[in-house]
Amino acid sequence: TIVHPILGSVGALDSYKYDFELLVESATKHPDWQFVFVGSPIVEYRIPALKKLTKLSNVHMIGSVPREHVPAYVSYFNICLIPYKNNEYNEASFPLKFWEFMATGKPIVASGVPELKEYEPLIAYAQTSEEFLEKIENILATGAQKDSARSELASHHGWDNRATELKKLLEQTIH
Repeated sequence: TIVHPILGSVGALDSYKYDFELLVESATKHPDWQFVFVGSPIVEYRIPALKKLTKLSNVHMIGSVPREHVPAYVSYFNICLIPYKNNEYNEASFPLKFWEFMATGKPIVASGVPELKEYEPLIAYAQTSEEFLEKIENILATGAQKDSARSELASHHGWDNRATELKKLLEQTIH
């Protein structure tokens, strides 16, 4: 059994996306926080920071689970994490897990993806490792929980709405 608080993320732990140094620092400074990672098999164990991360007692690598089970795991998270690196790849990306996390209404702490910054104050966006820890500490200290504004916003970004918008754009382009 993993005790609360549980800070979690979902998806492949790719070294070009995830900031393993940030996670090692966070998990080391706060051994009372439990870090849970659900997702694709990790193929890059040779990365020193990831190796170090996996050896920490408050870090739990769940690995692959059937897609339909992912929401059950996320339901246990106190805070959803998108702890990405500040790099060119993440500057040009927008993780779909963001909308999945938003749909839960749970607090989110993100870093490394400038596109997500515009969603403050619905989420906590950190520019530095100090801010990342601060944002988590603030959420835990205030007991912040689900916020219907997050799930409401996410409801406008489902695949049906995206398809409708894409169809409109295509029709405008063709005419």
